[in-house]
Amino acid sequence: MGAALEELLGGERGSLTDLADRFTQVGLGRIMASWIGNGPNLSISTTDLRRILGEERAQDLATLTGLSSEDFLVHLARQLPRAVHHMTPDGRL
Repeated sequence: MGAALEELLGGERGSLTDLADRFTQVGLGRIMASWIGNGPNLSISTTDLRRILGEERAQDLATLTGLSSEDFLVHLARQLPRAVHHMTPDGRL
């Protein structure tokens, strides 16, 4: 799961800024903002994560972890808010 988070948040095919932009594009910017800010982290559904990542990207990252796409998204929904919050200690990208 760590390798998938690294790829998603700072790998060759993406960055935290790219991911934040994608959240905004699909109308879920407030969720990402809660993770970046110092307040409580809003939760995200696997359905919303699939919309943000796209089917192909979700499957690619799932393959990297050895999990099914659905299992990967369940784990990602739990771990991504903390990872983003940890990467933005000052409340900024």
